[in-house]
Amino acid sequence: MKILRGLLVLVIQIIVVGCSHAPKSDTVAMKINDQEAHVALSPAEVKPGDRIAFIADTCAGRKGTSACHNTKVAEGVVTANLNDKYAAVRILPGGNYQEGTRVEIERS
Repeated sequence: MKILRGLLVLVIQIIVVGCSHAPKSDTVAMKINDQEAHVALSPAEVKPGDRIAFIADTCAGRKGTSACHNTKVAEGVVTANLNDKYAAVRILPGGNYQEGTRVEIERS
């Protein structure tokens, strides 16, 4: 029974570690520089020319009691679909974002 429990714990750890390295969909997967990023959006979701908003959570107040809301921190335009999971985005001047920042497609 101890061996089975140990094996189960090992399998769960492998799954957790293996999944933790994959970028979350709809986020900045890689910040190339201040003007370019690779985002986790597929060709089924975006095409070159689509506008993207970069969204950060802004919270005010003490931890645990703070009120949070979404704030647009940057805007960009899709320049290319890189593969079936990622797109390249040119960031418009004045944007401030990091890897992991959430992205949303701006629909007109």
